[in-house]
Amino acid sequence: RHLMIISLFLACAPIAQAIEAVLTAQIDSSIFEESPTNSAGAGPYIFSGVTSDRAGNNFYLRRGLIQFDIAAALPANAVINSAELQLTIAKVPDETFIGTTQSIHRVTSPWDAPTSGGSGTTGPPGRGTAAVANDATWTGNLFGSSSWTTAGGDYLGSASASVGVSPVVNQVTSWSSGGTVTDTQFWLDNPTRNYGWILIGNEGFTKNARGYYSSDNTDLAATGNLPRLVINYTVVPEPGALGLVLGACFGRLVLGRRVPAPHPFLQYSTG
Repeated sequence: RHLMIISLFLACAPIAQAIEAVLTAQIDSSIFEESPTNSAGAGPYIFSGVTSDRAGNNFYLRRGLIQFDIAAALPANAVINSAELQLTIAKVPDETFIGTTQSIHRVTSPWDAPTSGGSGTTGPPGRGTAAVANDATWTGNLFGSSSWTTAGGDYLGSASASVGVSPVVNQVTSWSSGGTVTDTQFWLDNPTRNYGWILIGNEGFTKNARGYYSSDNTDLAATGNLPRLVINYTVVPEPGALGLVLGACFGRLVLGRRVPAPHPFLQYSTG
């Protein structure tokens, strides 16, 4: 029986193949601790980490937000095998810095990043600009409508993934773990609760912020370097189709068997 099950699995293996999908960000933004009603919903960069004033006396936090439309890109019966968030570094501190750690957490409240006349299109990009209606800000998940439960964003305490981030511009940073798989599968299965990730740096008092190319960046250097989510998944047949698939696999197995040759020491009767 075990041999038959193994043979059936091997026969079906080519039918259930892994597929790769590359998604671009649906929305992204940045929020700023010292400017709690500023945002960067249409800004060219996603910021995360710690920055300071010119004198280096005061330190301020930045956090990035990013969301991908999983349900629109994958079939509902997909099983996620891996999920890798890829962001490309565009900005680093002026001072030489050897690197830092940044983490992504699953967001638990809705937010938005309007791009039509949205914030972050003028002025220094590292500070954002005055939020427009429904922008995500440090204090509000939907500016003018509702606030985060906790200033700085609502998210799960446990990081979905954490990585060391290079100080080199145009270096790709990737977050991939069991946590990113869990999040992506959750969003596929619960699309109305897909609020994306918040990007949080090492928030000690050290100037270590990073700026990544956002989905709204139109600079030549951003070409091919915009945020993306690389998903590897397998499609599981619906219950009604499972019997057909197994039947096809079994047929493949049976038809693929060879008729044994006559044994040289045995006689066969045709009567």
